[in-house]
Amino acid sequence: METGTIKIKGKKKAFSKSVISNIMIEEEEVKEVVGYVLSDSCTETFNFVVMEEKRVSKNQYVVVPHPHERNADGKPVMVLCRVLNGRYINPETEDGGYVTLLLSKTGMMFGGREQEILVFECQLLGYIHSSDSYSEFRPVSDPIPTLYPVFEVDEKFISKFFNFKQQQEDAGRLIVGKDAHANQDIFLEMNNLIKGHLLITGMTRSGKSTFALNLIFSGVTSNPPMRFIVYDRNNEYIGLKKLIPEDKIVIIDYRHFLDFRSLTDENLCSMLGLPLKLKWSQIITEAIFQLFEKRLKDPNRGSNCDECNKTKEGSCKAKIGWLCPKELLEIISTYRTPSSNSKEIARNHVRRARFQRRLKLLKFFDPKRENIIELIKKHLVVIVNLSTNNNIMLQQMAVAQIVKDVSRHALKTSGHDICCMHLLEEAQFYVAEKNAPSYGDNRGTNVYNTIASGLSQMGGYNVGFILITQRPAYVSKAAISQCNTVAVFRLRTKADHDQLENSSEYITSALKQTISSLRDNEFMLSGTASPLPFPVIVKANVFVRPMKATLAPTQVLQNLYKKEKDS
Repeated sequence: METGTIKIKGKKKAFSKSVISNIMIEEEEVKEVVGYVLSDSCTETFNFVVMEEKRVSKNQYVVVPHPHERNADGKPVMVLCRVLNGRYINPETEDGGYVTLLLSKTGMMFGGREQEILVFECQLLGYIHSSDSYSEFRPVSDPIPTLYPVFEVDEKFISKFFNFKQQQEDAGRLIVGKDAHANQDIFLEMNNLIKGHLLITGMTRSGKSTFALNLIFSGVTSNPPMRFIVYDRNNEYIGLKKLIPEDKIVIIDYRHFLDFRSLTDENLCSMLGLPLKLKWSQIITEAIFQLFEKRLKDPNRGSNCDECNKTKEGSCKAKIGWLCPKELLEIISTYRTPSSNSKEIARNHVRRARFQRRLKLLKFFDPKRENIIELIKKHLVVIVNLSTNNNIMLQQMAVAQIVKDVSRHALKTSGHDICCMHLLEEAQFYVAEKNAPSYGDNRGTNVYNTIASGLSQMGGYNVGFILITQRPAYVSKAAISQCNTVAVFRLRTKADHDQLENSSEYITSALKQTISSLRDNEFMLSGTASPLPFPVIVKANVFVRPMKATLAPTQVLQNLYKKEKDS
């Protein structure tokens, strides 16, 4: 009768293998047994005890025999598994039933102190079911029986799970990195990426912006090249100008996309600091909308202000862009209202210097705005620069307008005339979860509804979204659930884990500790754009980095100290 040895801290214990003598393993790439399954397993995870002098590491791939599936030659089908977390337990003090069952089946007796065994938790990923006509990857529907062997495997054997779903051609593939534990290339399928959207999340400095930047670079250099609209909040993506031909990338101030036709009374009052429901405030907003309408009918019209018409330049000192406060006062003077007091209050408020400073924001709401459709057809990458000022409400209006314009064109042409991806850094600024910290007014500016509608409908019209955030707990569950592909970098906050588990079908409770311990530029990838039907840990390719500080803080402080000392 064959025997084995359990790894026990302090002593070696032999036990009988008669329970598993009917399992035949003849695969060349399947190496040796590293442990045996303990009881209390389920269809998602199981625990196994590590054999004496065997090494097992977290996130390593191992295989176990399937309880029922057999190949045509009678050999057991192997189930791919990922090792999760390990711990030492003392069978004398452990309250788990699986240890009791282990003792009863093996007849082992433990005595004395520090008689500990090393136990790892393992996640069942699935197995390849093959027939004469096709092969498919299936999840395991039965728990793994107690004392089944756990095998170490090499890269050649693992490659069978990575390559069983081969495509006929490489067109539409974006290589994003290598599996961190199997040395296999990992790619994203372009069609599923655009149609299903992508969520990128992780802690600060974990590598998510670097991954997004390299994804864009891979996309524009692929065959066929992808097209991106990048909403750059912190000037992180300007480094792409050094890598992409000048005629294929353009950077434009977000304010050139603003359109007053998307403004509401509430938006306007919020921008200008006006009370929403008072009569004198309504007089001012109605007068401003009259000026907007005149500008729309004749974009080249001059001001009706007498002083503007007298000067050679065609503008007076009070004029702000195309808008003249003096003309605004004239419109208010002709306003018909039963209350002359309200009209006078409105006129006095317009004369205030503080109000006229706020009025400067309206000069960007011009019918001569940039055409995003023409830009994205002409360039592979359109970077919308949001770093020119910190007015979050204006930024939200511009983003909403761009997404709306692209969506309208895609619907009008049934997705046959445009194909692009919106990349949104700090997604919580646009699709914030209720009761989460708010930025600007993502619902009042209509950016929330616009993006939520785009996520749910535009994938079918070849317009995709990439949402990036370091705090998924602050992002709407509705937005997260629409992302069919998820790339999770190191993330340790419980609230963020719970949000992903509740909103995405790909992140389970078994993976929470795994994503907490990922290294820099490592991420867990899962979803429809990945060719693999199970989550995989990827070491991201890094060709270009975001344009952030190039000097370490200590170097900057040292330079400042030297300057102070020299002066």
